[in-house]
Amino acid sequence: MSAQERLEHNSTVEDLRTIVGQYEGDDDAHFELIEGEIVQMHPPGAQHGYLAVKLARVFDAHVTKNHLGIVTVETGYIIRRSGYKDSVLAPDVAFTSQYKSPDALPEGYIPFPPDLAIEIKSPNDTTKKLRRKTRIYLTGGARVVLNVYPFEGIEICRPAEGRGVNIEFIEMEGVLDIEDVLPGFQLAVKDIFYEPDGSSSG
Repeated sequence: MSAQERLEHNSTVEDLRTIVGQYEGDDDAHFELIEGEIVQMHPPGAQHGYLAVKLARVFDAHVTKNHLGIVTVETGYIIRRSGYKDSVLAPDVAFTSQYKSPDALPEGYIPFPPDLAIEIKSPNDTTKKLRRKTRIYLTGGARVVLNVYPFEGIEICRPAEGRGVNIEFIEMEGVLDIEDVLPGFQLAVKDIFYEPDGSSSG
């Protein structure tokens, strides 16, 4: 996620919908609700956008072929947790097994967390910001979160006992294995960032 501007506190999902409606037609206006705080996200850079498309293409091909559910990009997911204010997060790429057909999708936000959320670290992001969103996803019901660090590797984050998080960092020469969420899915990490001829995707 890119640079953020704080707009409101103690906001609700309905407040977010209202603000989004005020910016209808403005393709550069993107917002999330993070534990009651409406946050504006600025457009990501070219490298970020390219990696998001590439990841979506790879995951969607596997999910579609095996009839596992749907893959979305920058789609709002409502996450409600006991003792916390509501969140609406829009992961760069996400997978949910609950929907098997686009016809079944709601017109608005998906009313529960994805099974898998993927966040690509932008230059303005901090590890603290990524970890906060990771905790929201996992304590809200997501099964796995992937934090992508361009040309460094990928964090595989899973829920731990209580509200903890288990983090495994897979370096460039490693293999991304999340078969517990996507049966049969494995991917060499370097293939995300480099084309088959060895050139950089960025």
